[in-house]
Amino acid sequence: MTIYNEILSEVERATVKFPTWPTDPLHALAVLGEEYGELNKAMLQLTYEPHKTNLDKVRMEAIQTAAMALRLAMSLDTYEYAPSGQHSQGALASPERNRSDIYRITEETNRNFRIQQLENTFRHYHKASVDNSDICATCELDLRDNIHERVQNG
Repeated sequence: MTIYNEILSEVERATVKFPTWPTDPLHALAVLGEEYGELNKAMLQLTYEPHKTNLDKVRMEAIQTAAMALRLAMSLDTYEYAPSGQHSQGALASPERNRSDIYRITEETNRNFRIQQLENTFRHYHKASVDNSDICATCELDLRDNIHERVQNG
């Protein structure tokens, strides 16, 4: 079998296994990038750690990468080329910010994220224990006090 036939067979196999493909070109590119990353790792291992791989594995990764490149190219006319939503990082990127400001903002963001995770977990278990009703006001206050104390203490 020629390399071209191997690549086409891999396109067919991959399409049967994963019949859908991203409509967003950047997600499609990420699929190709993931395969390229595996090829890169296999090639590096063959070069620097040959006991971890062999030429057949590198060839397989190269064929899979080529197959994903073909799948990406096959959909060039159907992608929805549009910018994604954006959010501002201006507070962090501002040149007048010093490292302590950036550290403080990052810590605050992490703390708020941990609070949200704990609140969501508590609500999940609370709702399960009271037959999916809304969280009661008393539990809500206890939750806030408990979460804030846990976050403050690490």
